[in-house]
Amino acid sequence: MPPKDAATVSITSLGILELLLAMRMSYINGVQMKYIKNSILPPREAAAKFLQTTYYKSWSRAQLNNTEYAPMLALLMFFIKYKADKRKRSLTTLEKIGCYGSLLSTLIFTYAVSSQGKLNLSKIKPGSGGMSPLRPLGAVGRYVCMGILCYCAAAAE
Repeated sequence: MPPKDAATVSITSLGILELLLAMRMSYINGVQMKYIKNSILPPREAAAKFLQTTYYKSWSRAQLNNTEYAPMLALLMFFIKYKADKRKRSLTTLEKIGCYGSLLSTLIFTYAVSSQGKLNLSKIKPGSGGMSPLRPLGAVGRYVCMGILCYCAAAAE
């Protein structure tokens, strides 16, 4: 069994998260069809009403946001791992921080968004108005770690 390093674990985990979120959205689409079927509203109105629910918006936002960032992060990690393997060395501490930090930040952000309640835009700041303080923490953490990964990928050895 090959050794598990930060890049491999993080890339695999991001892929699994992407798959799980896609499966969750497929399930939610099934729930929507059932809602439309059982609704007394006309089908178009029932569908539109379902799409405006916090339940749908939260999960959809989590899935779409992950789909934006996970491939980029995974590609950077793959490149860093390739460079390390080519030079027959293990990942540096900074590279490991970038890999694991990106994964952890993505998981925090995904959890915060998918479990988010209804937003009150007049009180939109972390911890109030329905926004979890974990959401900006996950987002900022992911940006910082993406910067670390970009630096590590571009760094000359």
